[in-house]
Amino acid sequence: MLSGARPGPEGPRASQASAGQVAGTWRPLAAERKVVRWTVDRPPPKPATIPFPSGGRRWQHPLCTELRRHADCSSLPPSNLVLRGNRRAALPPSQGPGVKSLLGRRTMSLSEQLRPYGIASLWNVSHLDNLPSLLERGLLCWNDANQLASRVDIADRHVQNRRRPRFDARLNKIFEPHAHVPLFFADNTPMLFVTASADRRVILLEIHSEAADAPNVCFSDGNVAAADHCLYSDPADLAHLDWQIINSRRPAWGTDHDGIDWKCKRSAEVLIPGCCPATFIRTVHVQRFAKFDGIPVLEMARSFVASSQRPDIGVSEDLLPQGVW
Repeated sequence: MLSGARPGPEGPRASQASAGQVAGTWRPLAAERKVVRWTVDRPPPKPATIPFPSGGRRWQHPLCTELRRHADCSSLPPSNLVLRGNRRAALPPSQGPGVKSLLGRRTMSLSEQLRPYGIASLWNVSHLDNLPSLLERGLLCWNDANQLASRVDIADRHVQNRRRPRFDARLNKIFEPHAHVPLFFADNTPMLFVTASADRRVILLEIHSEAADAPNVCFSDGNVAAADHCLYSDPADLAHLDWQIINSRRPAWGTDHDGIDWKCKRSAEVLIPGCCPATFIRTVHVQRFAKFDGIPVLEMARSFVASSQRPDIGVSEDLLPQGVW
């Protein structure tokens, strides 16, 4: 028996019963106190092998010590750490950054919360001439992309002027849209219709939804250029978006009979700070039967992808101004 062990509070009878137990088993002491102390005849096994009793007294699990130490919330482990037993271990990269977990339970990431809404990919409209840079540098925010001399800007200048920095009360900070990469939830956006109708070299990048799990990502319930949009950072707030309009295949031009601006709601977007790495690009969608100088756009896109560091990215000729079909 360890030094300092004392008989139980129940008296000599309880002490005699305790002495008859098998060496190495747990024995509660001072059970009337809030924190139960233990004594053993030999070093206890690893926490992972300590079984919970089927009944009786409230047993003190080793993990409770770790939780008490963080009870004041001043020294909580980082969000990418999970408590396992009485040790901390890093979360697997597959769970993505920003996932908080405790006691083996974790909140769902933004990409996981999107699955019930039928969103497995995000979308970005660009130009074929930008594809080599996109495959090399990734998708840059508007501020950084404008520093590239070879960039072809297909965005509407009037719309970009309305995407100015402003204080957002919900995020409690000044939000600058041009410092973020915009990714649409829908592939059939008004921007695609306008740009693809005017230029056959407009392409649509399909981005893996896990790109939305980057730190400090937020999303909107409409086009950020609109005055009445709302920004959110909590994945649970996805319920505020109009998913009937976002997932609809009907055109998003004009206003429907209920007075809802379909163009704005269809253009709801995920906003990634700074850059979206090229590793998240899944497929490059080019317009059907499109040619430039007699060369099919499909062959040009495949040539760019084959000569890049991501030759595994798919190229598909299934794009129309109305979206991917």
